Amino acid sequence: MSFRVRAIAILFFLGLTLAGGLGLAAMTGTLSALMPGALKADIVLADYPIPGGFGVAPQEVSDYLVTEMQKRSLNDIALRLVLGNDTQQKLHDVVIPRLLNAGVIRTMIGEVQPLADVLSIGQYKSTAEIAVRNDGAEPLTDVAMIVPGAIRAEDGNGVVEVADTQPGLSAIRLGDMQPGEQRSVIVWRSVAADFGPAAIGQFSVGAAGGVRGHVDVLGARNWFGSGLEKTAWARWLVSALLVAVTFAGLVGLVTSLRTFVRRRRDLPDTTAPLHVR
Repeated sequence: MSFRVRAIAILFFLGLTLAGGLGLAAMTGTLSALMPGALKADIVLADYPIPGGFGVAPQEVSDYLVTEMQKRSLNDIALRLVLGNDTQQKLHDVVIPRLLNAGVIRTMIGEVQPLADVLSIGQYKSTAEIAVRNDGAEPLTDVAMIVPGAIRAEDGNGVVEVADTQPGLSAIRLGDMQPGEQRSVIVWRSVAADFGPAAIGQFSVGAAGGVRGHVDVLGARNWFGSGLEKTAWARWLVSALLVAVTFAGLVGLVTSLRTFVRRRRDLPDTTAPLHVR
């Protein structure tokens, strides 16, 4: 084998080894650890289906309450004795409808926070499970993450502040992070899960001082190799690696078959009759 052929073979197998290592890192989800920068964020997007017609209409609540209160106001004997027939009728016709109209009910829903939280579920279209970590050796201050369509966010300590930045985009404020610290947050969003390049490009993470972090967006599937969803070039790398392995296998198979056939031809013919003198 000539020197040129050996050099080409060495370069080929060296490239194959490097590509295999990067492909394995991508499949096991450790490729992000090789990325430059200290601030990293992994995002798992999933749809959040809500039954059709979920929610409460203030007018329906108002109509129901008015009807029930009016019925009770006329049938309550104690009210008749205290207020008299004329005042009881005015309570039925004027007071109750004015106090329990749709505008009052709508204001009540917004001001009673537990009720508002329950009814806001109708706006949820998807969730984002976010893990932000500081892999650097220096502390980071004012860490924040842009999450499109964020409505509500929670971590292990409760509700996390969501600040509007521009139409359709919201910022999740995570505060300061020490070296090696990780924060996990779940975010409910008003937009459906979209894995297109434009939608994924809207996610970003950063900190004070102009620090920009690296963001990886995944689907909800939990399978070995799900890390390939993070970057398109990793999928092409694995595909190219499989093509190279297939090509190398075919070359090795053809070479082995040719060698086997050549050796069979060089063997002596043992089927010829022996002549003994």
